[in-house]
Amino acid sequence: MVLGVIFPFAVYWGIRQNATVTVAVMLVCLGLGNLLSAGRNGMSGKTAVLVFVLDILLAAVFLLSGDFLAVKLYPLMVNGCFLSVFASSLTGGRTPVIEKIASYTVKEEDRDDFFRMYCRRVTAAWCIFFVVNGMISLATALWGSNEVWMLYNGVISYILIGTVFTVEYIIRIILRRRNSRTNDTKEL
Repeated sequence: MVLGVIFPFAVYWGIRQNATVTVAVMLVCLGLGNLLSAGRNGMSGKTAVLVFVLDILLAAVFLLSGDFLAVKLYPLMVNGCFLSVFASSLTGGRTPVIEKIASYTVKEEDRDDFFRMYCRRVTAAWCIFFVVNGMISLATALWGSNEVWMLYNGVISYILIGTVFTVEYIIRIILRRRNSRTNDTKEL
């Protein structure tokens, strides 16, 4: 996790120092870390293996080409993986990711149809976020300076993720209270 957060800064350092081997090793370590912590970090074993294989492929392309664009695409790959996990949880009878997350703070008896529909919609909203975030990440890798790429992928995207998560959590609390009051009024 920590390596993932500092990765854009390490890539920027690697570009300035032309440290291709060091950056490639870090990329493989990211994948290995995800693989070893699958389950604890919410990632399924299959997803962790996929990320590990993609990390190795990116590292190989990077080492063979010497082009830092290969490693600058890592945040796009991460967004794609999150998009895949979130979107697949919306299919046929599966529990949406946000419902799983929200279930840690919502009692079983409070998980009604409103709660489930809300979580499904929020999971879909996160899918849109990952598409937009991934496209911005791609744009910074292709057309932005190294500094712009590092700033967006190392700082701004994390601020955006934290902001969306926080705002959604506040909205969830407000809507649950409002829905609870509406249901209480109907019972009277």
